[in-house]
Amino acid sequence: MRTYLKILEELDWPSIFMIESAQFEKVEGDSIKGNYGISSVNMPVITIKSGIRGKVLTNTIYHEIAHHLFPNKKHWWIECAAERLAGGGGRGYWSVKYNHTVDELPTRSVLLEIFRKATKRFNKKKFRLE
Repeated sequence: MRTYLKILEELDWPSIFMIESAQFEKVEGDSIKGNYGISSVNMPVITIKSGIRGKVLTNTIYHEIAHHLFPNKKHWWIECAAERLAGGGGRGYWSVKYNHTVDELPTRSVLLEIFRKATKRFNKKKFRLE
């Protein structure tokens, strides 16, 4: 939880909430299965597999938040952005498959500014439960 809060603060507090996997299944109707994390398509929530630590955890949190902040970006971009912001934590399936690396993205400081601008846009959205 401490890592999650630190990341939220760094990104200027996007209104994205981390919930337990069981709760996520009830809300979204989807399970984490073999993934490290998953983000909701309908609501501003994510869930992270229990037991992961270090840069893998940090990378996964950035990754799932990025899905909300940048819903139209390619998955490889999300993976590389999370890897750049986390300072490691593993390359993702899509970035490896399509041969993309963090070197294609801006520096960490520039990427942080991009994420912070996206946070401002995201926080203006209104979410409605149907």
